[in-house]
Amino acid sequence: MFTSHKRKLIFSMIISALLLPVLTVSAQQWKDTAEGLQTAFREVSKEVLPVVVEINVVEVIEIQGISSPFNFFFGWPFNGDNNNGDEENNREYRQQGLGSGVIVRKKGETVYILTNNHVVGNAQEISVTLYDGREFEARLIGGDPLKDLALIAFDTAELVPVAKLGNSDNVQVGDWVLAVGNPYGFESTVTAGIISAKGRKATPGNQTLTDYIQTDAAINQGNSGGALVNLNGEVIGINTWIASQSGGSVGLGFAIPINNARQAIEDFIEKGSIQYGWLGINMGDLTPEIIADFGFKNKKGAFVYNIYVDSPAMKYGLRNGDLILAVNNKPVKSSNDLTLAVTALKPGETAKFSLERDGKEDSVLVTIGLRD
Repeated sequence: MFTSHKRKLIFSMIISALLLPVLTVSAQQWKDTAEGLQTAFREVSKEVLPVVVEINVVEVIEIQGISSPFNFFFGWPFNGDNNNGDEENNREYRQQGLGSGVIVRKKGETVYILTNNHVVGNAQEISVTLYDGREFEARLIGGDPLKDLALIAFDTAELVPVAKLGNSDNVQVGDWVLAVGNPYGFESTVTAGIISAKGRKATPGNQTLTDYIQTDAAINQGNSGGALVNLNGEVIGINTWIASQSGGSVGLGFAIPINNARQAIEDFIEKGSIQYGWLGINMGDLTPEIIADFGFKNKKGAFVYNIYVDSPAMKYGLRNGDLILAVNNKPVKSSNDLTLAVTALKPGETAKFSLERDGKEDSVLVTIGLRD
């Protein structure tokens, strides 16, 4: 007769025997999956590393010289034009910088590289080093601090690889991504992570006309301007900044979605600067008072306070008190969303603005102006 303990032991042995093949298959499947992901990382790295470059810049800063202790103590060198001929004592300081860039186009013998505006800044000298070691002197085509994007170029008749640009609107939270760049001068570095969030806003005090993809792939100083790529080897973002008290990566990296940069590339090449759309309204987010006064219960959008005279908004029928709900059927949840939507439109482009007015939903077609 079996005791309770023996029955439990025999039952456990039977269950283990039944599950052993399943567990064995499951372990093999996990191994195959891991190796498949490893292979994907290898292939993507091979494809993307050649299109990410190292950018070295030099900004020449003139520091006013001091001719004598007498002038120093009385501050004469610092009184505008009253330098008493001390310009000969001025010194030039060469401030060096390092960043990354992505080769986005080759037109004839001109190679175009997309990077961050803060990488090139006011540099007088720009040089580019390719993955295979070739070096070229580059020039600035155009830069924009509002989007923190810049385009530089160099000329060569040699073959140069060009990046594949993906569709950043299609990325989803949880997707695998690789960040490629030159952190702290360690050229051609690849790190892996996932998409942590989409549609992130800049930190207060650093507002830009773009939103950001958040990733936990390690991004550090020198990664700025590098590529954030998906498992198809497509660039879906330009690595731009990190949130960190130490200055190093803590898993909070942010990249400009490549769809926010596509038109910027064209504008830089054709016009030398980004052309922003302009609507001409004074707007804000909904407040409890506005919701109560206008009956915007359970609504999200951008509230129109005022319309500028002779603006596209006035010309095409927007009014004070309108709540803008969407632009070209893309939902607008805040005034910041509306700013990004409008500035992303081309001047002269006609867009559909869905709105609520006097308790009813309506829409207005507006031809966008040029933001000065």
